[in-house]
Amino acid sequence: MSQKVGPMHIFFSVIGENNVPRLLNTLKSLLYYQNRVRHDRERCLISIRNATVLPCSRNRTTVSRRAIHLHLLSDERTREILRSNISQWTLQNVTWTIYPMEKHLIKVKWIKNVHSAGTPALMKLTLATILPVFVHKVITMDTDMLLNHDIEELWNYFDQFNSKQIVAYAWEQQSNSPTCVEPQVSTIPVGF
Repeated sequence: MSQKVGPMHIFFSVIGENNVPRLLNTLKSLLYYQNRVRHDRERCLISIRNATVLPCSRNRTTVSRRAIHLHLLSDERTREILRSNISQWTLQNVTWTIYPMEKHLIKVKWIKNVHSAGTPALMKLTLATILPVFVHKVITMDTDMLLNHDIEELWNYFDQFNSKQIVAYAWEQQSNSPTCVEPQVSTIPVGF
């Protein structure tokens, strides 16, 4: 008898209506590498202004069956735009919850921040207070990310965690950021 596999939980902070198209492109890339989108339809294609889109190899013949639950943190103005856009997609095994950013902003507003994304980028620090208690694992992503592989492979890394590991992260590869250019970048210690 096969054991029921739980959903992948994926978190996005979507603050400002300009981030909705970015999120939709990120989701398209996520779903593309899970073989969940119709790549023969123009409206399913990722649209990035002034970008060269190269065809990707489509070696996978199976569609991922694992459910995905999107956790979307958003401001009041953006919530309705999100609902409207995502509800138009008829996706199987993809659900979402939208959380009000205003309820959680007080937790990070006091932190001095010079990041280009501003205070909303700090909201990821409060995930444990935003997400429901039944969410034990979550991948948090930026809305400007594009995947080049199936996210389920990343999700499966959680199975390799030991009892003392609670977080893993990837260093941001933003070439125009002064903190991401050699030799200023140094190893970031992750031990506690």
